Amino acid sequence: MTLRDIIKEIQKLTTAEQLRLKDFFIKSLASYSTSEPIYTSEQKHKDGYTISTTL
Repeated sequence: MTLRDIIKEIQKLTTAEQLRLKDFFIKSLASYSTSEPIYTSEQKHKDGYTISTTL
């Protein structure tokens, strides 16, 4: 799934669902130190990049 696909799926959510998702990401990312990367590596493929997360 590409970032464009993810954005399309998010746009299908209701406003309330989008706000809940936003709050989830804010809380999830806030729990990690700003000095630590949220991903460990990325690889280029024919369909785009694949990111290996540490989450």
